[in-house]
Amino acid sequence: GAAGAAGAAGAAGSAGAAGSAGAAGSAGAAGSAGAAGSAGAAGAAGAAGAAGAAGAGGAAQYWTAAYDPAGSPNPASGQHNAGMDCLMCHVTGGAASAFPWLFAGTVYQTGGTTGAAHVQIGVKDANGFYTAYSATNGNFWFPKGTATVDFTNADIRARNANGEIKMLQQAQAGCNSCHMNAAKLIQP
Repeated sequence: GAAGAAGAAGAAGSAGAAGSAGAAGSAGAAGSAGAAGSAGAAGAAGAAGAAGAAGAGGAAQYWTAAYDPAGSPNPASGQHNAGMDCLMCHVTGGAASAFPWLFAGTVYQTGGTTGAAHVQIGVKDANGFYTAYSATNGNFWFPKGTATVDFTNADIRARNANGEIKMLQQAQAGCNSCHMNAAKLIQP
């Protein structure tokens, strides 16, 4: 008898999920047997799926801009009292009340003895998003102005070129009031 017809081409692969490459298409099904003839040829492989959208490197929904490895504090003062609770002085009525901070603290390199420069700290609540970079001694601060933060519901993170860490417990504006001794804030 005559040879069977060739099998149909396989379906195209589906597009990859965002942040990952598309999956390869599946092979086509074999052709059906012809009347009193031999089996049809195998179908062609499906086309590869399109590449997915590029991932954003961590938490695109949290950070509003890319990490700046040269990021520095603004204003660029604050090279003193690393490790102390900044808000003992930098509050209304405090010894440094001319420079009140919304939040402030010190971040350290691995080991906890040397300050970590250029670490970005982010504080986000229902009212706003505030970020600050650490100075060469590890101190970071954000000027208070008229802003307020609900620290009972704030999402607080730190990042640098090594990655990101998220605070899992309720925070306070004076970061060093808790992050001291064995609980120092260590860079990612």
